[in-house]
Amino acid sequence: DDVLKTVIKAEENFVSKGGIQRVLRRGDNNVKPDEAFEKGFIAGDDYSILPKEHVDSNLRNKPYSNSPFKSTSEDERVAVFFAGDQGHVYYLAETSGRTVPGPSSIEGMKEVLFKGTIKPEEIIGARQIISVKYQDSKDFIGLISDFKLGDFIPNPRYKE
Repeated sequence: DDVLKTVIKAEENFVSKGGIQRVLRRGDNNVKPDEAFEKGFIAGDDYSILPKEHVDSNLRNKPYSNSPFKSTSEDERVAVFFAGDQGHVYYLAETSGRTVPGPSSIEGMKEVLFKGTIKPEEIIGARQIISVKYQDSKDFIGLISDFKLGDFIPNPRYKE
């Protein structure tokens, strides 16, 4: 957790000496940390897909895996929601020119889209989800009442 604390700053406009603008989060229940640290999060190559289409899952009958964007959020709770009960929250270094604001149709998601594959050296590390408590159902991010994450797993390939 000390590594994470040194990377994630409380200030919203955090800029590191290495050019990181802010730390973003991605929830994932398909990719384990070893694979993410080795390959990153692979984006598709259909550049006709627009950010709004990606966010709204309106890809005009194209597979979602073809999207050239990878969704992230400024909000850890959003990442937990998308990771589910057995997934991981990944901490990502956003550098200049790598992201576009997500035109989210769901208020409060604070979505940010990475353009292209999230490279292994952009992944600071991960934490496994230990438990998630929902207020009523698993249908909306706002219904997460509490969650617990495991210890920080640093990515040995991360370069600030």
